[in-house]
Amino acid sequence: MAHSFFRKLATASGFGSFIRDWDTVKALMDSETDALALVSPDGSPVYINAAGKNFFKTTSLLQSVLDRVLDEEANRLALAKLEAAVKNKAETSVELLMRPLTGDNDFWEWYFISIKQLSIGTLWRVRDITADRALEAVTRQETQELAEFLDVLPIGLYQIDSGGVIHFVNQRFCDWLGYTNQRELKGKKLFDLLIGTHVPELDGFWHGELTFRTQAGNFFTAFVSHAVYDENGETMLRASVVREVTARHEHEGAAKEAELGFSRLFAEAPVGIVFLDKENVITEGNSTFFQMFSRKREEMVGTSLDDCIDADDWAELKDKMAKVMMAKLSRVHAEVRLKTEQEKFAAIYVTPMTEEDEDGKSDVFGFIAHFIDNTERRTLALQFSQAQKMQAIGQLAGGIAHDFNNLLTAIIGSTDLLLQTHPASDPDFTELMNIHYSATRAASLVGQLLSYSRKQPLRPKYLDVTDVFAELHHMLKRLLGTKITVQIENGRNLGFIRVDKTQFDQVFVNLAVNARDAMPDGGTFTISTRRQKFPAGQYIGPEEVTPGEYVVIDVADTGCGISEENLQRIFEPFFTTKSGGVDSGTGLGLAMVYGNIRQSGGYINVKSTVNVGTTFSLYLPRHSPEDVRRLTEEAEQNALPATYNAQAVSQVVRVKPNTPKTGDQLQFSFAQDSPSLPPPLLPSNDLSGSGTILLVEDEDGVRAVTRKALSAKGYTITDCTCAEEALEKIENGTVFDLLITDMIMPGMDGVTLASTVRQKGIYSKILLISGFSEEAARGEIKEMPDFYFLAKPFTLRELCEKVKEIMGKK
Repeated sequence: MAHSFFRKLATASGFGSFIRDWDTVKALMDSETDALALVSPDGSPVYINAAGKNFFKTTSLLQSVLDRVLDEEANRLALAKLEAAVKNKAETSVELLMRPLTGDNDFWEWYFISIKQLSIGTLWRVRDITADRALEAVTRQETQELAEFLDVLPIGLYQIDSGGVIHFVNQRFCDWLGYTNQRELKGKKLFDLLIGTHVPELDGFWHGELTFRTQAGNFFTAFVSHAVYDENGETMLRASVVREVTARHEHEGAAKEAELGFSRLFAEAPVGIVFLDKENVITEGNSTFFQMFSRKREEMVGTSLDDCIDADDWAELKDKMAKVMMAKLSRVHAEVRLKTEQEKFAAIYVTPMTEEDEDGKSDVFGFIAHFIDNTERRTLALQFSQAQKMQAIGQLAGGIAHDFNNLLTAIIGSTDLLLQTHPASDPDFTELMNIHYSATRAASLVGQLLSYSRKQPLRPKYLDVTDVFAELHHMLKRLLGTKITVQIENGRNLGFIRVDKTQFDQVFVNLAVNARDAMPDGGTFTISTRRQKFPAGQYIGPEEVTPGEYVVIDVADTGCGISEENLQRIFEPFFTTKSGGVDSGTGLGLAMVYGNIRQSGGYINVKSTVNVGTTFSLYLPRHSPEDVRRLTEEAEQNALPATYNAQAVSQVVRVKPNTPKTGDQLQFSFAQDSPSLPPPLLPSNDLSGSGTILLVEDEDGVRAVTRKALSAKGYTITDCTCAEEALEKIENGTVFDLLITDMIMPGMDGVTLASTVRQKGIYSKILLISGFSEEAARGEIKEMPDFYFLAKPFTLRELCEKVKEIMGKK
């Protein structure tokens, strides 16, 4: 049913003849970073991609939006439009302010939601536009401030094209002409506002007196100065107007007024302005320019502009200014890095200052340069771009890991079946063991991919930071060898961090291995710890930090360093700069470090200088001893009684995949670690059993080996390729003792199937299998008795042991 449905989708959506099957359509939707959901004509979801599963939390897509939308005036019209489109099966697109997935009510997020009607159903698309809104707000604020500044200047300003058509006037000039609104003058011709035959030249620089006619029919004479510039290939003129110059003394007064106005404009302008001579030496500048460099006027006047700009950017800018001198360019615009203590960027606009020589030709005697600080805007853009890239790679890594786990489950299961009939003396035994071993190694790599996408199982505990590194010290010394000195410097009152001890140790093993490779001739490997408090609105790298107190762990080496180009990619899976030798690695070490730290609620930043060394800074939420004591007592009070299922989690984790939490928001308390519970069943050689099992798995290979293995142990198996087929068999009277279902399937997924079975009053045991972590499964299914989990890839022995254990429980 699903396959034929998607063939129709391929034709109706215009994807083309290259789409032939379900896998291709699924891959197309999964490749999108936007949340996508395809709904059939009857309103039921047909397929939701990974981002969609993270956004839509109920089978009703509209209800998922309503559960998070903010009830305010700006949202109501858009929400009504969306509801009407759903009801009438129409197309629409809206922007809504919604509560974040984290549930944090202090911050809100903007989402763009569109609905497109296809002949075979409805396609929902959701995109997070919070960062776009932030960038628009910054730009809008800057534009508004500049417009208000121009309006209150004591001189008039206007902008015209080469045909004399007015494109802009400031409010001062508008008032002089007797108009109330600037829009009334836009589109008029300058010549229609002038009296007399004396009109300015429109093809170059010009200054002189002009007489203007007001809307009431009066007139006034003003001194006007025109400057020509290029705007996207179109010649434009910008003019300043100073009133009342009909007589010489009035002209002198106007000149003084103009001088005062320009002085005020120069001194109070929100952008940096600097005057240069022909040799690019600074002759004067305004306070904004000097503040931009955190230097005094006397320190900068008389110095060259190249002392203010990065060498590479200056070389390009200097070449363009030389072309202005030769009249090959009318003006220069560039984005440059400034030579400041803190990294700053500025957009610079350079305009020539000219005077007529003896032959009447324009001669450039200097430049005016305007500096606009673009640091904040550039930082926001880079942060948004980097966050989008890391999110996309994480989703891709998680999707690959899931599909690989399905393939590895089938491979491992098939080799397990073959090994049962091929003893060690069989000629094929060695080859089968090689296949089994290689598949197991591949499963380890998949685990590292899940680590990067933050979907691996974690067992977090509260750990004293000082104690952790006391234990790691000796292991790191052995790992790094005698050529490298290991130093550990602990700060005071560090408190506790909440991490998975095994995964946390692996983070420092990976960082140590990289440091060892960067110091082949020896060096120093230093781990230092400290505390740091972050207020709201702070960033670490491209990510905004949750306000609070953090333990900072700096891991530094004195190795060869990392180039700026490679520094942007070091956390990407499979990215490596090592040669393809035996010890070249997989390129997953730092990806796993990034995933572990982010899944533990922390952040990571890296700084490196070539031939000097590299420092990785890990930021993890700090917990005081009092907080740890209180949270531990609460966890003990909430512990489940010993009569509860020994394999269940005593406090269900309500954390969605890819959404790491910190502090007491994550309460892991696994029943097998509780001293009041009986020990888990020991592995037994007798794995036979009896009972009926309903097996639901869309992967043919996994379904086949699972059915064959369990049938061989004495169980009666009814298998289905999808959840819908399973529900149909249940409706037709199929009974079972255990439901084994894959978590992610086309159409209805395993979590929804399990919930539907419970809603029907069927209380058989449920075993959920998935290539993702147990936490993700439990976050989806919430509280449900007789619920068990088995991670892919698994061996047939692990499967049979798990089933026997479950079937043996009362």
